[in-house]
Amino acid sequence: MKIGFVHDVLYPFVTGGAEHKAFELFTRIAREHEVHLFTMYWKGMPSWDFNYHGINVHCVCRAPSKKDFYTGGRRSIGPAIKFSLALLPKLFKYDLDVLDCDEFPFLHLWSAKFYSLIKRVPLFITFNEYWSKNYWMNYAGRFFGFLGFIIQSLSKHLGRALCISEKTRELVGRGVVIPCGLDVKLINSIKVKRIPYSIITASRLIPDKNVDKLIKAFNELDDEKATLIILGEGPELRRLKKLAGKRVRFLGFLKSHRAVLKLMKSSHVYASMSEREGFGMSLLEARACGCVTLNASDFRGRNASAILRKSFKRKPEKIDLRKHDWDKITKKYESVLKHFS
Repeated sequence: MKIGFVHDVLYPFVTGGAEHKAFELFTRIAREHEVHLFTMYWKGMPSWDFNYHGINVHCVCRAPSKKDFYTGGRRSIGPAIKFSLALLPKLFKYDLDVLDCDEFPFLHLWSAKFYSLIKRVPLFITFNEYWSKNYWMNYAGRFFGFLGFIIQSLSKHLGRALCISEKTRELVGRGVVIPCGLDVKLINSIKVKRIPYSIITASRLIPDKNVDKLIKAFNELDDEKATLIILGEGPELRRLKKLAGKRVRFLGFLKSHRAVLKLMKSSHVYASMSEREGFGMSLLEARACGCVTLNASDFRGRNASAILRKSFKRKPEKIDLRKHDWDKITKKYESVLKHFS
């Protein structure tokens, strides 16, 4: 099959959990099929059209600077409009058998829908998360929040939904669950010692990830042995550093995924405070690395520092690594595409 993916970012030129998840899937699909990715031109890319690990990459417009990508710590609407308008003429240069779009930032889904109607090809929408009306209002204010919620609600009906978790599928209201996978061989090859009382989190440093709440809870711990490592970058970095004490280390985005997994394997606890995500890739990898994992629901309505303190005494939950191997996830994804194509 000729499979088209629409995702405005590409790992490792842009680093994040959703970006890495998509990259793992794209490269494996490309082993058996002709894969075309339609994205933005990011700094470090060799050209506007190139082959990367078997993926035929097509840049449709220039990516914004980090300064322009966020406004007030939130995604700007300008780049989303630019991407959606530039996408359509690029898509029509190729005859695809199926098209799969990442849901965010929604506007490009309408361009993809127009292509799918004219070309008569199935359209899928991958949902890594789904926001409630209240979350939209808190995120973007009354007017733009309501507008964003309406656009999201309409957009989800443009194609068949592929959801990252059961929680996300319930929020979307329909769809097939295609969960995150694991690079089992890589995880098993890393041998490091576990550091007691160590906490790690990996996140884009934006308000809705609630990293500030994690730092405040950590600061309340009275154990001087406890440490907190924060991986990631974003507009909140400066403010978060002001909140953090000496036992908090900011390491940014690491150059290799192996380095991230190595830190996870050496940490006792992995914490994620984001309210809007399902069981994402970072939580799955942390659990596979033997961490005690905490997500937003563990902290809801409870004393956050007490939860962190109790987590040091907990044992990690064991998971079946073979069940989550990326090769198996890829086969499931491929079977879904074939079934509906």
